[in-house]
Amino acid sequence: MPTDVSQVHRWSATRVARRSLVSELAAALQLPERTTENLIEESRSLLRELPATMTALAEGDISYRHAQVMIDHANSLPIDAGRTAVRTGRTAVRTGRTAVRSHAHSQPIRQPGSRFA
Repeated sequence: MPTDVSQVHRWSATRVARRSLVSELAAALQLPERTTENLIEESRSLLRELPATMTALAEGDISYRHAQVMIDHANSLPIDAGRTAVRTGRTAVRTGRTAVRSHAHSQPIRQPGSRFA
């Protein structure tokens, strides 16, 4: 352990505040601190980087898991090129869900002579 006080790294006020927030929220939600940090980061991404995804989630157009996939996808893209496209992706999300919904409710087509006919 360093004996020189100048070698001890002190936490900034911002870091202390964030750690306190995470700890308090984790205790209130009865979740591990790491899980709480992930929820906070996902919320930040939705609010700042993916507002269309946040709106779709709030309106019930997509599930929480869909939003997580969008966040993961956006975070894997280069900052300038791909994230702008994902930010405006609400139409694609709705279109995709409509297509899935239509497919799920469609009747299967049975071929004459098929063993399942």
